[in-house]
Amino acid sequence: MMLNASELLVVAAIIFVVVGLQKLPQISAAAARLRLSFQKGLADDVIDVSSTSGELDHEEASGESTEPTQTRES
Repeated sequence: MMLNASELLVVAAIIFVVVGLQKLPQISAAAARLRLSFQKGLADDVIDVSSTSGELDHEEASGESTEPTQTRES
């Protein structure tokens, strides 16, 4: 259900009347923070799909790694 432009204007006018112009910047800032945190959460949940077997190796499933880790010094 998508809203067209005239319906969005009506909704925006109702929000202006109900909320008032003093609180509108605070509400929009809170909505922006919510959107950014949601996008960050989606980016954190990226799944590595490079494995074609469909199963996790034993060390990946247990969280242990037998390979040495390399650190990069600057």
